[in-house]
Amino acid sequence: MTGPRLTGWGIATIVVHVGLPLVAALLALDLLFYLVFTRVLGRCYGLLCWLD
Repeated sequence: MTGPRLTGWGIATIVVHVGLPLVAALLALDLLFYLVFTRVLGRCYGLLCWLD
């Protein structure tokens, strides 16, 4: 009998249940930082500073 192995469905499940929530949380955090820096502090944020 062989040991357990990771299948395509296993990888898809990991991406959906771990990867997507992580990306969504980081996107929300980046948006929060953007709004704080631009609206509250009146400063540019990230790449927008270099593009001006």
